[in-house]
Amino acid sequence: MSGRGKRILYYAITTAAGLASVACAVLTAYSAALEWAKLPSEYLAVFIAAPCTLLLLKPGVVIHELGHLLVGACAGMKGISFSVGFINISRGKGVFFQLSPAAGETQVIPRTSKNLRRRMMAATLGGIAMNFVVGATVCVLFFMLPKTPALVFFALLAPFQLYEGIAAVLPAELGAGRTDGALFSELRRNTAESDVFLRVLAAQGMLEKGEFSDLPRSLLFDASVVREDSAAFLSLLHLRFQYLLYLGDEGGAAQQIFRLEELSEYLPSADSAQVLCDAAFMRYILNGTMDFEAPKEAKKTAAYNRIAAVKEAKINPLKRSVQKERSLGIRKFEEMLLKKYIGKRT
Repeated sequence: MSGRGKRILYYAITTAAGLASVACAVLTAYSAALEWAKLPSEYLAVFIAAPCTLLLLKPGVVIHELGHLLVGACAGMKGISFSVGFINISRGKGVFFQLSPAAGETQVIPRTSKNLRRRMMAATLGGIAMNFVVGATVCVLFFMLPKTPALVFFALLAPFQLYEGIAAVLPAELGAGRTDGALFSELRRNTAESDVFLRVLAAQGMLEKGEFSDLPRSLLFDASVVREDSAAFLSLLHLRFQYLLYLGDEGGAAQQIFRLEELSEYLPSADSAQVLCDAAFMRYILNGTMDFEAPKEAKKTAAYNRIAAVKEAKINPLKRSVQKERSLGIRKFEEMLLKKYIGKRT
């Protein structure tokens, strides 16, 4: 089946699951209303609070991302950031607000590279498992225990926990990225794409404790051949640039910039704009000039903010931009750049 066909099937199944979740919630509310003959005010508040919680706090997404963190921790992964909607919680940076194309996202890095593929497979399934366990448990308790306001409140949300798990387990490549099911499938089959992804992940884990000089060159340069417009390969190019420049190979670093600029021609406009901003910033690091007009599609991204800060010759906005960078390797590398390169020019 083609990628477009898979997306159509994905949206058809998730739409059906979403409608089924709404129907289950309505039946749950009706069942509770029959048992609560006079509907005291605290019971009525449950029927108001549940949909408000669902829309505003996205409990299904929260439980899903917590599942990634919990199972990831058990599998020897270290949580770096956690986001739901526009709320981001990051290690070392606290809570901040930043738009993201994904409903939720959790970033983890390995404490060691041993058995990394299997451990990442476990972390990938953690969110799905948590949704199904929480949703199923609450549904069972709803039929076994007296219907208190608290139990009914969670029972109204339970079908949407199951929906979140179904939506995540289906393999699909969406605008916001791959679903957990798609990532797990690639890791299980040990595809070239998963090889590049795991190499980037392993490098990030090493950088959390060491420096770029600690990375084996083979880790970044002996990767499998993949589509060059894939997210994993773009991250690998960033790491190669950072690695080469850190070691003083400015010619090799310039080649990575050229490859990024070439790839931007094959990406969607928003992704292309961000890659072009990254490339322009890298060229500024190499030669100290900034003759570049950032595309409007890149606005409100960390890449755009770096370009704006450089053009205005303001070091503090640039520091804040680096602090908000969600990739540990990029952030650590740019902190070094602020001291070694950029701080002398701004």
